[in-house]
Amino acid sequence: MKKLERKQCWEYCLNLYRDYGYDPYLIYAVVETESNRIIDIQSHSGAYGLMQITEIALREVNQKYKTNYTLEDLKVPEKNIEIGAKYLYRWIDYFEIEYSNFVAVFLAILVYNWGYGNVQHWLDNGGEDNQKITELLPFEKLQYNEDVIWWYVWAKKYFGGEYV
Repeated sequence: MKKLERKQCWEYCLNLYRDYGYDPYLIYAVVETESNRIIDIQSHSGAYGLMQITEIALREVNQKYKTNYTLEDLKVPEKNIEIGAKYLYRWIDYFEIEYSNFVAVFLAILVYNWGYGNVQHWLDNGGEDNQKITELLPFEKLQYNEDVIWWYVWAKKYFGGEYV
């Protein structure tokens, strides 16, 4: 398994900031959480590459952004990161209609890992009982969000304000 160097990964994330305004620390954090920068990693569910993109996510990105990414593009590190970032930001944009940016990012990260249907079920069935909300959210999904936050903080310290 081939691993992408940190600096090269960061450069790809910076390009997404330059091209789309995406937060490079957030994108970097998702790469680390999803794949630990292993380029050709594939999950048991068929998700592929640095951002662990599924065929469904690829189709959604192509539909939403009017792009023509292919399954072969998932094998190209820079394209894989771009596709994953677009998928993540598709959900941030979706949730920002109703929620603040902070909550939208939290929910988008949750969708990235757990799927929209599961997140929507969680939102719809939590009611007013905080304990019920906690029970409906599997621990490993909350842990995933915590991992992304940890990598975000790490990247901010490691890379500093290089893109500002």
